[in-house]
Amino acid sequence: MKKLYLILFITAALAGVFFFTQYKKMRGITITHKTTDIISQQIYNIPISNSEEPYGNPGAPMTIVEFIDLNNRDSRDIHLALVAFINKNTQSARLFWKDAPYKGIIFQNDIIAHKAVFCAAKQKKGWEFANKIATEKKINEAILQKVGQSVDFNIGNWWLCANSQEAKDYIDASAALSKALGVNSAPAIFVNNRRLNLDTEIPLEEILNKFIVK
Repeated sequence: MKKLYLILFITAALAGVFFFTQYKKMRGITITHKTTDIISQQIYNIPISNSEEPYGNPGAPMTIVEFIDLNNRDSRDIHLALVAFINKNTQSARLFWKDAPYKGIIFQNDIIAHKAVFCAAKQKKGWEFANKIATEKKINEAILQKVGQSVDFNIGNWWLCANSQEAKDYIDASAALSKALGVNSAPAIFVNNRRLNLDTEIPLEEILNKFIVK
């Protein structure tokens, strides 16, 4: 029996020494947290063609570019927040729309809504149509048709365009641009060619207000 107690004592002592050693090692570990700037230091070159009509004052000093996936609820919410910001700062800011539907190796999001926005823009109704679509809880062809009926444009030409190769090529080019800029998932926002960190707890409007020229 004494031998058993001795073995148990030695085992407990060794275990104590082991855990004490590990504890000292853990205390010596320094954990570093990687911080991400709220506004990137990097300047991005985002091409904007003359055919792209901004929302807001065309000559505004503040340029916001949004990369949006209409199949993504967060993207639609961000878009509505940006529209509200522009409406409050009509002379100071302008907004440009870029399509960034998710395109993975296996899975990819339907681009029909993006093509519909592109074709509405060809009839000078892009922003009106996009703003209405963004308020919908879900988006499918029936919803697109319903919203299209509420917009004053040639709905027949619009729907033909939405199913055209031209529209697909345009969306594909915009999606390729988003990838080239490092936008792997939407939404993404750039202000005056600097990318915003959307993972911060700081409200978006508060960040945007930093760019307003007083």
